[in-house]
Amino acid sequence: MKGKKINQSSVFYSIVSIAIVLFLVSSYGILFLHAGNISNLVKEKINIIVELKDHADQASKDRLMKRIGMMDGVRSGSVKYIPKEEAGSLMEDFFSELSIGEDIVPFKDVITFNLNAADYNERNVKEISQKIKEEPGVIGIYAENDTIEQVRQNVQRFSYISLLIGLIFVAMSLSIIYNTIRLKLHGDRMEIKTMQIVGATRVFIARPYIKEAILISVKAFMIVAVMFLILFGLLYLHVSGVFEIINWFYIGMVLTCIFIGGIVMTVALARMVVKSYLDAKTSSLI
Repeated sequence: MKGKKINQSSVFYSIVSIAIVLFLVSSYGILFLHAGNISNLVKEKINIIVELKDHADQASKDRLMKRIGMMDGVRSGSVKYIPKEEAGSLMEDFFSELSIGEDIVPFKDVITFNLNAADYNERNVKEISQKIKEEPGVIGIYAENDTIEQVRQNVQRFSYISLLIGLIFVAMSLSIIYNTIRLKLHGDRMEIKTMQIVGATRVFIARPYIKEAILISVKAFMIVAVMFLILFGLLYLHVSGVFEIINWFYIGMVLTCIFIGGIVMTVALARMVVKSYLDAKTSSLI
């Protein structure tokens, strides 16, 4: 009875450890495949800010907004006029180096717009900026050039951390699975010896242990699927627009790969352990 409880406990730890491995590795795969989507979303959300002179009348502002909206690469409907009272919150990042105690920057009326992801690059931003600077009533134009690179680096860094942690848990889970199967083999040593005496093949002896390894992997995958359902649900509730960057084909592909990979990993290890055990001397089975 005690041995059975120990074996059940080992199986439970095996399932949990494999689930953690599959979750971390699949998180790496999902982040890696979505890095481009995340960068594109960030590109289309970055505001390019046009600062206007005080004497510009409303008609000239409307003409400038219309001209900006007609430029190649500008997202349709993204051109907006923001009065000076609200411009401070947009411009504060560009004046972050000002020391405390300096005079307050006299913000102006601004026009903001966004570019399509495919058109957001250094060359296009410079060309559009130059054209807008030539327009009457424009003081300057500001664009956040470092944001995309920072986002890309953060995504890569987080995905690599997930992969590293996943690899550590791979080693731990393999050790747990190995010990679980060895423990079960040891508990069944008399039955195994009897089967060997009556001429049972290795395939026949190994079959129930391989089936158990597959069952462990399937249960671990079910836990991973539930974890991702919870994660996507939380993202949907707390992160606006998150589903704009999710490619469900990528999600399905990654989950399919980890399901197959988990089964292959556990079955291969189970076969190796059983083979090693059956290759042992007869005295070790008694």
